Amino acid sequence: MVCCSWIFLSLCLLLFITPDEGFLQDVTFSQSQRLSMKILKDVRSLRVLYNEEQFGGQLIQDSGIVLASLPSASMVYTHWLNMQDEERLANSSRDLHVYWVHVHANRMHLLGESEQSQLSQSMLALQMDLSDLTLQVNSQLWAMNVTLPPPPAEVLPPELLSPPSEWLSKLQGSIILRDLERYLGKVVRDFTLLKSRNQQ
Repeated sequence: MVCCSWIFLSLCLLLFITPDEGFLQDVTFSQSQRLSMKILKDVRSLRVLYNEEQFGGQLIQDSGIVLASLPSASMVYTHWLNMQDEERLANSSRDLHVYWVHVHANRMHLLGESEQSQLSQSMLALQMDLSDLTLQVNSQLWAMNVTLPPPPAEVLPPELLSPPSEWLSKLQGSIILRDLERYLGKVVRDFTLLKSRNQQ
């Protein structure tokens, strides 16, 4: 229960943080595009490291496994192309937080706060980058006078907080990183489109 409360509080604080005026003026879609591309590259490397440490480098067949609590990167192309800028950013703000919470919960369950391994440090660095990207998205929404999206009512499924086995916990971590990689590909495309539309 303490873990759930801490995660929910962290999520709310990240969602409703208000950037100062100077930061708002400095954030461009080009900057967010570069940061999202950097995070995408890091997640690809992290997936390799994660599978090496947790599964001994063996090939994990997880392509058919889905965590319903994770946002999907799939979208009909015409709908994606015709989305309003505000809707695109609001969706990213909400979804990136959901991924942040999942990465945090998996890291804490598998590795603990005091773990200083390369894997733990890489996952922590990923959380920090996701927070920075979400802050940039929130800044852009704030500059558009758009109300930030409310935190999701249900973020984590019980089996992620208390998995029945270590194997399942490890597998969930692999799925989270796999789907985050796919989602970040969409975020990169979003900012590429926003950049071209707004000439930033």
